[in-house]
Amino acid sequence: MSNFPPISRFSVLFQRKEEGYYVTIPDVPGVGAFGRTLEEAQDELRAALMNQVITLKESDGEEIPPPTSFAQYLVIPTGEKGWMDRPNSWKFLQILNESSNA
Repeated sequence: MSNFPPISRFSVLFQRKEEGYYVTIPDVPGVGAFGRTLEEAQDELRAALMNQVITLKESDGEEIPPPTSFAQYLVIPTGEKGWMDRPNSWKFLQILNESSNA
């Protein structure tokens, strides 16, 4: 028997900005962070998540709801000029199911 609580996998969205990285957890409203480096952004996100967990518990006695989002990647041939001018060019778009919450 394990002493650890059940684990849920939440999607984390990273956006590279000119000044650094912005990171959010789409399924946890109000949790986002910025850092000049990826590591700093991750550390700030951990702190923001812990603050949100504490706030939810103290104010409403609630917990973070289970995750509902998952990530997939859309592959677009951006390096090939004129690909959108071809007939049926939309058929070249591909969604990869590399990461899921399953």
